[in-house]
Amino acid sequence: MKAVKIVPDQMKPIDLTFEKCNLTFKNFSANVSTLFGSNISLSCEVSSLSTKIYWLKDGEIVSDIHGAYSKSYLNITNIQTADEGNYTCIVHEKNNQQCSSIKSMIVKVEKLAQLTSGFVCGQPVSTTRRWKRVIDGSRAAPLSAPWMCMLSMDREPPFCGCSLVSDKWVVTAAHCFRSANKLNSTFMSQEDVYKKIRVKFGKQQRRQIEKGEVVRRIQNLVIHPQFILDSIIRNLTNEHDIALLKLNEAIVFQPSILPICLPPPGFMDSVPPGTLGVVTGWGRVSVRDSIMALTLQEAYLPLVNNSSCQQSSNYVITDNMLCAGYAESYRPDTCSGDSGGPFVLQKLSSWYLIGIVSWGEGCSSPKKFGIYTRVDRYVPWIQSILTEKLNEN
Repeated sequence: MKAVKIVPDQMKPIDLTFEKCNLTFKNFSANVSTLFGSNISLSCEVSSLSTKIYWLKDGEIVSDIHGAYSKSYLNITNIQTADEGNYTCIVHEKNNQQCSSIKSMIVKVEKLAQLTSGFVCGQPVSTTRRWKRVIDGSRAAPLSAPWMCMLSMDREPPFCGCSLVSDKWVVTAAHCFRSANKLNSTFMSQEDVYKKIRVKFGKQQRRQIEKGEVVRRIQNLVIHPQFILDSIIRNLTNEHDIALLKLNEAIVFQPSILPICLPPPGFMDSVPPGTLGVVTGWGRVSVRDSIMALTLQEAYLPLVNNSSCQQSSNYVITDNMLCAGYAESYRPDTCSGDSGGPFVLQKLSSWYLIGIVSWGEGCSSPKKFGIYTRVDRYVPWIQSILTEKLNEN
């Protein structure tokens, strides 16, 4: 979509002095807010079927070089900040040249991970990592995973991890919010989520209150509508295991608290098996007992193709899941307490959230792998929720 200046040989001059007629706009919206990189359709639908439509952006005709026009709609794909502005559609009734009408709307583009004080998504201030090759997981370097957050209740250890994706939104696993009542397969109520759960950012040490630490409540919990609540159905476990958390107050980005980039749809299609990602968490550090890590841990894990993973699993591995880890039992893996946390991959200079810790058959079990929600499959859903809530505000 591109705006071009009006020149005489491109179109006939438009007379903006309109006669009264029966052109009534449908689905009128004066202001439109959308997310950076998303797709939108601006409606210029009217009651009359025989019309001719022109679109202008900030007073300049919009050319149709990207298939922008679709009957009564202007479609903008992969919207950028430069696409913000005042959009106007001018409608002429073909059978009555004196009958015209005009409609204007303001389009605002919100970045998923907004720029604040020079900070951008997926680019930690510290690029230090403890190891340059794959060995046992251990302490994460300070400031190396600033998008990492923890979910906990008062005076209790964290029960899940999470990832910051904007100044007000967090991504985690849906199964983290199953009701504590095992006889009743339900989710925690929105009231309980707000009252009982704290989201903590800027954490390195699990128990200590640290300088720069920020705590928020959850204003709104959004579970993916297709998440299967029952633990086992048709040997399928934790399908669509993803949830969005809206914070009660916006985060101010700082070196210890920065968002992770969301991958574009299809991002993982070109990533081959064996590629190393990084997982972080405060989960169990021992298979034999329930001791949780005191300091944030990280591990490099290779991606495993789903067909190989399926051969080693008693449960269905779907295309909405990623598989990663090692066949050997002594190698690093995710475990209890790591659920909901990030599995990230670096591409060029930025880190992307490719997976959410979801489930596994044991911890570091021989010939078993960790299963992660494949985030690039859910980016359109994430954007739709964030855009909907943005427009509500």
